[in-house]
Amino acid sequence: MLIATFMVYGRNSMSKVLELDDKNFTKEVKLSEQPVVLVDFYATWCGPCQLQAPLIEEIAEEFDYVKVCKIDVDKAPKITARYGILSVPTVMVFSRGQIMNIQVGLQTKENLRNMVL
Repeated sequence: MLIATFMVYGRNSMSKVLELDDKNFTKEVKLSEQPVVLVDFYATWCGPCQLQAPLIEEIAEEFDYVKVCKIDVDKAPKITARYGILSVPTVMVFSRGQIMNIQVGLQTKENLRNMVL
């Protein structure tokens, strides 16, 4: 008997991934005390975003020195516009408040790892 389990993005109460919005983005990303912040720009209607969600969770578990965040582009229009997000998923890595890396589209776990190393 095969049993499949599906995770809906953001529904895991034990998640290490921090949900961002227009109000807390600056504090949690630009002014973060952690040296590296990964931000996943996603949408609930986006199929590739749903596929990438478990990988983002795994990165959060794997790298203690990385703050891993996600931001729903439909709920954060100001931040989405400020960073020119035109496609989802888009992953940005910040270091000391500065953008260090940007990748657009579905990423492999290896690519996500390399972004934060």
